[in-house]
Order: sequence, then C-alpha cells, then structure tokens
Amino acid sequence: GLKAQFKRSFDMAVSQRDYRSVFGQVSSEKEGIRYVKEATEYCISQRKYGDLFLFLMDSIARYAGFFLGKHYKSLPEKMILGCTLQPAYWEKKKNSEKVGKTECSAQIKKNEQLQEGTHEDILKELGALKAFVKLCNVHGLRYYAIGGTLLGAVRHKGFIPWDDDVDVAMPRKDYDRLIELVKSGEIREILGDDYRIESWQTNKDFKSYFAKLCATKIEIEEQLLEDTTTRKGYLIDIIPLDGTPDEEVARKVYYAKAMGLRFLCGTANVNTGIRTSRSKWEQAVLRVVRALRLYRFIDVRKVYQQMDCLFMAQDAEQADYAGTLTGAYKIREIVPREYFGESYDEYSLWEFEGMLLRGPKRCDEYLTHMFGDYRKLPPEQDRKVHYKPRIKHILSEE
Repeated sequence: GLKAQFKRSFDMAVSQRDYRSVFGQVSSEKEGIRYVKEATEYCISQRKYGDLFLFLMDSIARYAGFFLGKHYKSLPEKMILGCTLQPAYWEKKKNSEKVGKTECSAQIKKNEQLQEGTHEDILKELGALKAFVKLCNVHGLRYYAIGGTLLGAVRHKGFIPWDDDVDVAMPRKDYDRLIELVKSGEIREILGDDYRIESWQTNKDFKSYFAKLCATKIEIEEQLLEDTTTRKGYLIDIIPLDGTPDEEVARKVYYAKAMGLRFLCGTANVNTGIRTSRSKWEQAVLRVVRALRLYRFIDVRKVYQQMDCLFMAQDAEQADYAGTLTGAYKIREIVPREYFGESYDEYSLWEFEGMLLRGPKRCDEYLTHMFGDYRKLPPEQDRKVHYKPRIKHILSEE
C-alpha cells in the first residue's frame, strides 16, 4: 500500500545518503520524474483518470518517503522508526554498544515463546491439506504450493517449524471453477463434515477476498493488537493466480490500483481486529479508522467486486507476468509466468510431511525471487509466527 511505498522510499534514500560511494551514479530524482511523466501521459491518453489518481497518490507517498530519508539525521528517533521498513536495523544501530549477550539471549527466548505451540496444530493442517489435494485431483483443478508452504516443502520436506499457515495458489480459471463447485455443493462428498471452503461469494459475512479452507470442528484463538479473538478454524489460504499487463508502466499502474483496493479491504474489516503482524504504521492508521468508525462508509463486497474486475481483466494463461497480488508478500509475489511452466499444466512435485505437493515448474527461480538464498535458515530472532494462532478447543458434535 501507500505506507509500504513510503517506507521503501525512505529506506532507499537513507542508503543513498549513507553510502554515497556506492550510489553516487544513481539519480533517483531524475528517474522518478521521468517515470511519473510517462505514467501520467499513458493514463491521460487512455482516459484512465481513476488509475491516474491512484498513481499520483502512490508517487506522492514515494516522494515524501524519499525526501524524509535524505534528511533523516534531522528527524527524531520515534519518527525514523515510524518511517522505516527495517526498525530492527535502527534498534541494532542504537543499541550496538549497549546490548550485551544476556539481552540478546532474552530476545531469542521471547521469539521461541512466540513459536511455542505452533506444531500442536500440524495434524489438523495436514488433514486439511490432504483433503484439498484430493479435491483438486478429483475435479482436475490445478494448484501450486506457494510462499512459506513451498519453502517448507523444498527446505524442510514439510512445515517450516515457525510457520503458521498453508498457502496455495490456483490459476484464475481453476479458482473460479472451485467457487462454482462450492456453490453447487459438489465438494461436500470429498470434504465431508470435517472441512469446508468459504469465500465472499458464498458467505456474506466472510472477511477475505480469497477463499479459505476451514476445519468445521475447531476454533482458533488469535492474538490481536489489543486483545485476542476467536475465529473459525481457517487452515488454508486459497489465492487466485492472475496475470498482469505486459507493458511496464501499465503494470505499475495496475499494482497501484490493486494495493489501493487491498488497503480499502483492510479498512473495511478493521472492526474485526488489528493483527500484530501489521506494521506499526498500518496499526496506527487502522486505529484511527476504527476510532472514527470510518469503516462504516465502505461496502467491502463492492471492493471485492472491483478487485474481481481488475484481476479478471488480465489473461492469466498468456500474460508475461503472473502471481498472487492478494498474498502476504503483495507485489513480490508477481513473477515471470514462465516460472510456473509453459502452461499451468506443468509443475514440480515436492515431498511434504509424507505427501506430495505441486510447486512451480521452475521452483528454484521462484523461491530465489521470493526469498533470496532460500536454503539458508534465517537468524533465530527472525523465526517467529505471523500472528500466533492457537487451536482453542474442539467443537462438540451434536
């Protein structure tokens, strides 16, 4: 969203200011002005004035972040931490001469406590995943394990020890067919009474753009920013895989519009709670939105419909770039479509907790794009769950 763009630009400007010998030949201002001019001309020529507004808002956020980053030494510490995507870097920089081994060990212990209990739920997640794979095989639906789930399959042959969910992507045609199967009730004979798939198209109270597979007999207690909440046992995120415009400027405008709609979704659903996984900046904005009850003015179902129109206008089967813009990593989840194969009928197979999961055909390139040196484990202090879910209790059968 706009906040993320602001913070990326802030961090970029800090890097250019502190390492001038490395970035001395880079002229971000000139490149930025040229990019804004080209994109503006494109939007005007196509009469896409709504897109132009979103693009200009995105450009303003980028420029504001870059300007503050160039002058960060004049900013108070709290403001710097609110502007950066890397607060840990600034904390480390500040405390490098003060923090001893004892405090570092205490932080690692705290992270381990956050991870505690995650694997208590593995059997439930694995059962849900097996049911989903069976459903896809029976109905000939194409899918890919993505994100942390794919990383776990390749690096750990199963769940990442500190991960907390399962993510799969389905090409748009297959995703839409899945929703129709849910509407018709045809999937019940496969999922039985233990699991079901929910989506905004099939449940007016559902609070997500993409579908989720849930376990019907459990509830999950989730730690939020200010309290805890009990929600349904959603165990698998099923995310549509869409194409993007081939032309670079059009693609960037497309990204800006998609991120704007994502932010509207978060705003509309803020009354259900604010996750601790959100950035400090997002938490602050959403607190204001909730306090002023601004979510009352947003019809989230209409936002979902606009997202459908935006994404479904692209040809996911033929586009040069494709991915899951509504996933946790946002724009980073867009990759060259050829990473998935010449067509979505191609895939690689990976062992996952004793079963086989499909992954992109060029899996190494996909994971390198997403995570860099993905075979290397992250530092211990970074091994933490996204939002600390717990299975609260098994619902009684009546």
